[in-house]
Amino acid sequence: MTLWERRRRPRSRRAGGRGVAQVERRHGNHRAGAAHALNVLADTLAQHGQLAEAEVAVRRAATVAEDPDRRVQSLRILGNVLRRQGQYGEAEEKLAAAVAAARAGFGADHPETARIENDLAVLFKYAGRYGEAERLYRHALAVAESAGARGEVAAVYHNLAGLEHARGRYGEGEQLARTGLALRVRALGPDHLHALADSAQLAALLDAQGEHDQAEVLLRRAMAGFEQMLGPDHYEVAVTAANLAVLLAGRGEHVEAEALYRRAVRIKQRQLGPENWEVSVLLNNLGVLLVEDERPELAASLFARALPVLDRALGRDHATTEACRSNYADVIGGSSR
Repeated sequence: MTLWERRRRPRSRRAGGRGVAQVERRHGNHRAGAAHALNVLADTLAQHGQLAEAEVAVRRAATVAEDPDRRVQSLRILGNVLRRQGQYGEAEEKLAAAVAAARAGFGADHPETARIENDLAVLFKYAGRYGEAERLYRHALAVAESAGARGEVAAVYHNLAGLEHARGRYGEGEQLARTGLALRVRALGPDHLHALADSAQLAALLDAQGEHDQAEVLLRRAMAGFEQMLGPDHYEVAVTAANLAVLLAGRGEHVEAEALYRRAVRIKQRQLGPENWEVSVLLNNLGVLLVEDERPELAASLFARALPVLDRALGRDHATTEACRSNYADVIGGSSR
């Protein structure tokens, strides 16, 4: 989850380009200052969902950065932006280069190296490369624990719990989520954004194990907190709304589930663009709900829209892509009979 955004509406679509030009005019020939400012601009744009503009800024930062530390940060930010856009191949290339440069410059067990390894592990999780993701997460956890960085320790527990959820190992994930949440609550309190995100993740793991009532309480509390602190159209609101929709759909409460799915689609589409794979995952899930509600034509249109995006972003053999393809084939086959 991305929980460092301030409550602010995204800028206009041309803000990234203007920002790059302004930074370069302000810093002139001072390349180190320009690279740092462009990295900051790119990070800020990415946090507000303006991924295309962030990519422009950070690619420019990478071209002007002469200092190795600045270049590592450019590679890291670019890799994360590309991951969020579903461009996994190039994202892995940039993040792997950042890890290699950090190991050479900072050392293998430096906290900054571990942070970048954590980012690469997130990419591997989304790509279904769970073993590689776990190896990197475990190393990042050991480094954070050795450094006494309690916030980073809690963050890695959060990520490990998400990995176990993706693997379908919900009991193991629950224990990791509870450990991370306890650390976070002790350090920041139960109403902090990070603690709410940990609670929402725990809820997804509980829901998968049949603990629906407890999961619903946690999800509704997290979503209310995100809406209050981040605004009603924030990315984290969309993530939590989608998780709550899954829970409600499983209990047969389809009217509210559909409304939540559509809200999540609307927010993520605005934040990430209509061709982003995360939007397509939501469209697939909404399509499944519509099939259950005996609206196959509308469901088929959603599957048809989602499938090519998932093919490009995740690959034909990814479990999510295969599920969407199967859903589409089933609904088309059913309607032709």
